[in-house]
Amino acid sequence: MDDPMQLDAMGGLESEGQGVFVESSNKLALSSEHMQRMAVCRVFKEHQKRVNGMDWSDDGVHLLTSSDDESIRLYECNDAAVCRKALYSKKYGVEHAKFARNGKPQALCASTSESEHALRLWDLWRNEFTQVFPLPAQSLQFSLHPQGTLALECSRDNVVRLFSLQQQKPIAKIQAYGPSCSAFDPDGLVFAVSLGQRRLHMFDATNYQSGQFGVFDLRQHIPTADAQITSVVFSPDGSSILVVTDLHQLLVLEAFEGHLMASLRFNIPPSELTAHRSPGVPCFSPDGQFIMCGGVDGSIHVWRAPVAGEELGPEADRWVCKLDGHAGLPRHIAFNPKKLLLASGCIVTSLWQPKGLPTEGGMQ
Repeated sequence: MDDPMQLDAMGGLESEGQGVFVESSNKLALSSEHMQRMAVCRVFKEHQKRVNGMDWSDDGVHLLTSSDDESIRLYECNDAAVCRKALYSKKYGVEHAKFARNGKPQALCASTSESEHALRLWDLWRNEFTQVFPLPAQSLQFSLHPQGTLALECSRDNVVRLFSLQQQKPIAKIQAYGPSCSAFDPDGLVFAVSLGQRRLHMFDATNYQSGQFGVFDLRQHIPTADAQITSVVFSPDGSSILVVTDLHQLLVLEAFEGHLMASLRFNIPPSELTAHRSPGVPCFSPDGQFIMCGGVDGSIHVWRAPVAGEELGPEADRWVCKLDGHAGLPRHIAFNPKKLLLASGCIVTSLWQPKGLPTEGGMQ
């Protein structure tokens, strides 16, 4: 067990804006109007450097953020929003923090230290590392099984490692051809991995030993040979997969055959879109109707997600709006699973909700 880190428990911090967060209900689905009326209702300025990770708890009460300032923050978001804890990892650094989803008050995070590479389980109440998963190289990204039993880690040594969170050593390894990224589907039955070469490899999470069961070749949709896939995200119902590239492409694929459903474009002049610069990490709305991603213009761009069987083609314009409020790239965005509440982070962490929405409104 690692030495405990500095603890700074915090409560009742001042934040900008007023209002009560709108609880979701089963009366109203999320609409374009909800997204167009999104406005900043809280701004947290505790982090001193770039936010490098963000995650909501399953009950929608707590927001977890990590930062290049070597700290994580735990926010409570009920009728008011306050920062409840600030925990520091000065020795190892911290990034990609996610709730462990194992029934315990823990987070899984990656270290940023140049000498000690690892994933770590961090007990948020006892403030100590309870499990360490050593790595030979720095972590680029990891995805967590929805039941908190497995983690897929993508390292700078071009190897993807599958960990059981019950043991230190990986239970499987996949050789990549370059920088990689991965995602589990919402049921934890399948995982998708980009291993380079503009392809997406599909694995059965319960039978990964048998190797991939499918490959989606995206070379016809990603025209530049040295382009990299930077994010992979499943839709909430698992029927589609969102793939983001460092050419500012957002491609929505049908999850079973890999057919292109939509090619989404940022509402940014092409001259401002520098090649091989990654946009933010995207997310779906909880009802799966909308896709959000931070752009290099500092805005959150919103598109309507494609639906299976619709008549619109892949190149149809699905852009809904952009949300202005960040001075820099909002690299991380996360939609609350229980409330009409969106979180985003560059250096500051912002909370958004539809302005003027009736309190009985909500989404399915």
